[in-house]
Amino acid sequence: MLGSVTFKRRVTNVTGAAATFNATASVPGFTTVVTPSTLNLAAGASANFTVKLTATTAAEGVWQYGQLVWSDGTRSVRSPIQAKVGKPIVVPAGDFTGTTTSGSRLFTVKTGFAGRMGSKVGGLKDVTLGAPVALTPQATTSAQLKTACQAGTDTASVKVYNFTVPANAIVARFALRQADTGDATDDNDMMVLYPDNTTSLYSGNDGSNEAVQILAPAAGTYKVCVVAYGTGSGQATMTHSLSSWIVNPGDGSGLRILTPQTVYSGGVATVGLSWTGLATGKRYVGGVQYLDAAGTVQATSAVRVSTDGAVPVQNEPASNPRKLVAAASE
Repeated sequence: MLGSVTFKRRVTNVTGAAATFNATASVPGFTTVVTPSTLNLAAGASANFTVKLTATTAAEGVWQYGQLVWSDGTRSVRSPIQAKVGKPIVVPAGDFTGTTTSGSRLFTVKTGFAGRMGSKVGGLKDVTLGAPVALTPQATTSAQLKTACQAGTDTASVKVYNFTVPANAIVARFALRQADTGDATDDNDMMVLYPDNTTSLYSGNDGSNEAVQILAPAAGTYKVCVVAYGTGSGQATMTHSLSSWIVNPGDGSGLRILTPQTVYSGGVATVGLSWTGLATGKRYVGGVQYLDAAGTVQATSAVRVSTDGAVPVQNEPASNPRKLVAAASE
């Protein structure tokens, strides 16, 4: 639920005699109001009532369980209640993508607060393309790549890149393309290791089309590790050029966001996104953050526009299972 929610129910007196029923209701982390809280019902009579839940201390995304009890002092009827707090701002899943030098998108967001919804914008920002790097192929699982990445030292098969992400960054994206390899059969995989040197994200498809994207990344130094995947028995070296974007508020140009003057708790609002003035032959990334009435970031969207003739992939293919080992610990 977002903000408050009110639901309507109906109750019938089946005791066989007139009675007065009083309601008590509670759900941890919520205020629970039953209206009316007292019902005077003749035998067989029915009445409507409402239950209003308002989030107070309930943790976001965690189900809470409570109950509603109607009692006449002798008999009691219990109804379970379960509720979960949603995000103050819920935006469409996935990235906004385009292939033209100018464009726009209209979309709806759900809001769990009342007031002005703010925003931060960064981009659009062209790719930073690294120099070609040649590596010796080796059959390397995700767990083995993580170990090499944690060590932070280049090997014959693994190249380690370090990227400093500042505070309040909107999006960090790292990618490989088959178009940036030395041969159409080159198979490069990639892992991003967070500043804690433990948390990681892995992209290990067949071929070299790989991507890892982090929205609202925490500040710190991230390791991006690329491995040439192969049998290692006499294979020719494989090359790659790493694409990277780290987008901060105010970076780049051309991206605009239009948010409504006022939003309402439990409501739906329309937001406008547009870009203009982009050059052709580029690969741009930008981002938008959505702020609640207190100015706190509650949601983030990435925007990717390729004007080089390529079509942005919305969902990257799943990693090849044979490359995944100890995935639960990644």
